[in-house]
Order: sequence, then structure tokens, then C-alpha cells
Amino acid sequence: MKPQFLFVYGTLKKGHGAHVLMADCEYVRDQTLHGYALYDDGLPVVIQGAPKDVVHGELYKVWDWTKLDRYEGFYPDNIEGSLYRRVSFPNLEDLDIHFYLYNGPMSEGAVKRTNGVW
Repeated sequence: MKPQFLFVYGTLKKGHGAHVLMADCEYVRDQTLHGYALYDDGLPVVIQGAPKDVVHGELYKVWDWTKLDRYEGFYPDNIEGSLYRRVSFPNLEDLDIHFYLYNGPMSEGAVKRTNGVW
């Protein structure tokens, strides 16, 4: 089975409150996601952006998605009712890289993090 990877950009990153959930995952490297935008909407939110938009984060090898999906409010059997969707993105290395894409409405007060860093 091909290994799976998770790109994290917010509270799951090193030094943030939910990083403890990454204990069973293997840090690979820092990573940048192109074509998506990071917003602060009281929590980190990534949505489809312009080609020039970037999100900076970390890449991890993942063996078990259960607690990560639960934390992010992703329910594979109820994608429409999920707060985030776990999606994959193409990359030059042909790795199976996923990230959590926001699936809900953003508030009017959401602020774009133009530097792409949470």
C-alpha cells in the first residue's frame, strides 16, 4: 500500500495546541500548498484560492486517520455535514498528500493570512 501523507497548516502544526494528535505520525518536512488561501475565521481555514496564493505548513506520514478526521470534523460517510473535507492534491513527487479543506461558510470577519502562515 502506498504511504499517505497529511499537510497540516494550523493547530496540528508543531508548537500549536492540537499537535499532540500528530504523535503517531512521522514528520517529513516543511511544505507549501499553492493555489489555496489561509484565513483566520476563529480557527484556521483553507479554501481554494488564486494561483498566487500559498499556505505554508508541515508534511507528515500518516498511518491512521481516525483521530485526525474526528478532530477536523471530517466524516467520510457524511461529507456534506463535515466541517472540513480531507482532499488530496497533485504534486511532482506523486505522493498521496491530503489536507483538510474547509467545508463550511466563512464569517464576514474572516481575515486572509496573506503570508500563508498560521
